[in-house]
Amino acid sequence: MKALSLNYKTFLSDINLDYYKSIALFRISVVLIALIDFSSVWIDLNIFISDTSLIPWELGLIETEYYNFLKPLFDFLISNNIRISTFISIIAILYITALISSGLGFHKNKSIFFAIIFQIILYRSISNFNYGYDNFITMSLFYCLIFPVAREFSLDKWKTKQNSANELPFYFSLTNFLRTHLSIIYFVSGLAKAVDKNWWNGNAIWRSMANLNDFIYLSPFILLVLSCSTVIMEMSYPFIAFSKFKNLKRILIIHIILMHLGIGIVLGLSSFASIMIVWNITAFYKDFTEE
Repeated sequence: MKALSLNYKTFLSDINLDYYKSIALFRISVVLIALIDFSSVWIDLNIFISDTSLIPWELGLIETEYYNFLKPLFDFLISNNIRISTFISIIAILYITALISSGLGFHKNKSIFFAIIFQIILYRSISNFNYGYDNFITMSLFYCLIFPVAREFSLDKWKTKQNSANELPFYFSLTNFLRTHLSIIYFVSGLAKAVDKNWWNGNAIWRSMANLNDFIYLSPFILLVLSCSTVIMEMSYPFIAFSKFKNLKRILIIHIILMHLGIGIVLGLSSFASIMIVWNITAFYKDFTEE
């Protein structure tokens, strides 16, 4: 374990991972996850939202929180005899273009702004088929928009030859915002689990893993340990996240990452797991690079 600790510290010191480089990697990671995820649903867009979709696309607009924004847009398309399928295909191409431009750090603010707009149009129009990952991509892109994530590893920096300014105070940094945001998410999630008896007897984990096609057997004791530790870990997250005990924070983040890897592998929610891992690593990278 000590050798492993020395290895990651040596690696991070070799690349000189400072604040601006870490949040630039956050930008690139978010874009890559968004591109990979969207490529997996590209061929199914006509099934979800088109003139011949399996379920009328109008039903998706009723439940979305962006109804006031999307409804006038689709009314305009219909009134001008513009096919929904054609419009969605154009938006999909523009979304991919905006993401690539954001990843390259080319006109960062404009690229990310339009990526957010196109992402909302695509994903919020089919809200019935989403599972929460799209919300985290929207929030991630928003953080990229308001924080200086293109100070490093970007065409904007190469074009202007600008040097990264001094690191922002912790309380105004992206890492602090992510740490606070994650603390709220995990604590609320843990609190909701704590009032459900299925998380104290292992049934919740068993139900999430139960699959007639590919069932993974775990003993009741292991299921009990996994479910109880998940509740305790999530509820203690905000208290450990802002504590002074770096070793405790390292243990917490490693377990959180392992939990999300399990979610990605066992439940197949790889995109959601990936974005949560990126958030945690960005929020706590300093605790792994400093003594």
